[in-house]
Amino acid sequence: MSEIEEEPESDQPTALLIMPGSGGKTERVLCKFLQMTLEYRYGLEIELVTNVRHVVKILQTHKALHSVYLIQGQPVSTNSTIPILTGKGTLPLFIIQPKQIAVDQLQQCKDLEGVHICAWESAFSRDDSSLARTVARGLVQLDTDSTSLGEDPEDRMRRRLQKLDTLPSLPTVVGRLMNLIGDPDSTMADLEVLLNSEPSIALKLRQVANSAAEAGASSQGVSSLKDAITRLGTKKVGAIAQQIALINSMVQPEASDFDLRRFWGHSLACAIVADRIHSSDFIKLEEKIPFNDYWLVALLHDCGKAVQGFFFYDWFERIIETMEDEECSFYAAENKLGDGMLTHDQISEMMMQKAEMPQELVDAVSLHHEPGEAPSPLLALVHVANGVCSEMGFGYNDSDTVNYDRGALKALGLKRQTVRDIVEELSAAVAKEVMDVVSQCLGEAPPSPADV
Repeated sequence: MSEIEEEPESDQPTALLIMPGSGGKTERVLCKFLQMTLEYRYGLEIELVTNVRHVVKILQTHKALHSVYLIQGQPVSTNSTIPILTGKGTLPLFIIQPKQIAVDQLQQCKDLEGVHICAWESAFSRDDSSLARTVARGLVQLDTDSTSLGEDPEDRMRRRLQKLDTLPSLPTVVGRLMNLIGDPDSTMADLEVLLNSEPSIALKLRQVANSAAEAGASSQGVSSLKDAITRLGTKKVGAIAQQIALINSMVQPEASDFDLRRFWGHSLACAIVADRIHSSDFIKLEEKIPFNDYWLVALLHDCGKAVQGFFFYDWFERIIETMEDEECSFYAAENKLGDGMLTHDQISEMMMQKAEMPQELVDAVSLHHEPGEAPSPLLALVHVANGVCSEMGFGYNDSDTVNYDRGALKALGLKRQTVRDIVEELSAAVAKEVMDVVSQCLGEAPPSPADV
């Protein structure tokens, strides 16, 4: 995020985030953490300033300033700088400094109302000295003020989503594919025309169709998109094309250790398992679930992890470390860390809402870990498929203990032993299909099963 002084000023509540210069690694980590916290938890727009000469002008002219955050390795003058940054006591100020400086700064500011100090070394701790809790104490009135103004929670969420420019939109072609596959009057020719408008997708679809898993006993390759569609089938072509479109829309930062292969492996495995379960005799449903619905929800149920891993990778790494230290699942690690950060399923919900997906699909994504007492068949199917994938080893922690929600099992007419049978029956076939498709989508050589 860059300074926006040349853009029209927003009337939305804005946090002024000051980080003099380019900052060192610690400052940049803290800056990203603050951006995520302020945007996702509090719905604030961020104005990042690295040139301190601009600060006074912004403080004087910006009418929607909500709070000020200063990250720097030097003391801050209580006589001159702090009165300026607080607008003479009208704005809450958060100062983040090295511990040896923060201790003295805290003592100097103990009688100043609205000034909050956090040490770099304590920023990610699990106690009250953490940065997130320091901010929470200072901004405790924000949610109360919004509620008192009579703002509808749904409207408030939509307002926040409009400002969250770090959330990537789903590619347009995904929505077009969904509509085309769901249209009973569409033809194979219609699908071919749409996919030919996306050359990278058309090329990789031919590669997938020529893979060993799809070619089977026949050694004849396909040279045209039409041949690929014929070999794979319309439904599978559309599903794989969705996967390719989503992968192509993501550019991974070099500094991130986010495992893109593992992420897409789990996502695709979940979609395939949901399809196999839905098409099997294992479950009992009064009415079939539309293919587009369960495939897309299963494919996107963890998309919030990609946002964390790509845009806020330092936070993502903390989650992974907690998983390893506590020997728990990704979702459990997020909740253990707490600190007011949104979990991946909440971020996934925002992405689905931003893409204007039907509410049933949004709910199936946001509640896939905790379906509730009477989940819809779609939500139940994705919950179970997600658990089955974890038992197969397609997850961020292979030692996860999977607990299936009773309401979800009941909604599908499943027993726990039946789920074990599903895992045993599908493991080998799904693993092979996932490895081949993900490798082709990412342009890599397929790994051995032990590497997945």
